Amino acid sequence: MLCSSETTQPDLVRFTLQIRVPPLRVRRSDLGAWLGYLLLLKSSSMGWTRPPQLPESVVRRLQNHDFANNLRKLDDLMKRALRQVRQRQQTSLPEALPEEMFWLDNKTTRHRFDLWRWRPALRYPMRSPRLWNGLLFGLVSWLFIAVNLDLWLGPQTLAQTSILKLF
Repeated sequence: MLCSSETTQPDLVRFTLQIRVPPLRVRRSDLGAWLGYLLLLKSSSMGWTRPPQLPESVVRRLQNHDFANNLRKLDDLMKRALRQVRQRQQTSLPEALPEEMFWLDNKTTRHRFDLWRWRPALRYPMRSPRLWNGLLFGLVSWLFIAVNLDLWLGPQTLAQTSILKLF
């Protein structure tokens, strides 16, 4: 019996063998076989007797693309390409899918400011647990107490207290 789950099932732990499958962005070499399988499934569900071929250039192009939602985005991309081919060529089934059917949104490069590269000496003090624990427990806890005391003991009308306006 074969079962699949995203989380461990406590009742079945002693009967199961756990297999971890890395996401598609890690095992990009499997993409060609997966695309062929998806093409076979989708084309048969559309009523085609045989699936069209997928050019190697499309596979290489998709291997370089990051899929944010892993297989769901790839599945949507394949559905969209097959629908476009069907709309374009209504009389005959194509031998191979054209490369222009697989349009991908190009990522624009964003300019980033990297504090660690700009000032590498700040890395260790900023990553120090003493700094953040001191800030968290020293400042935030006292601020929390002061806000609560003002809310409970201060004036209770909206016009007289700014903390009450904040909440």
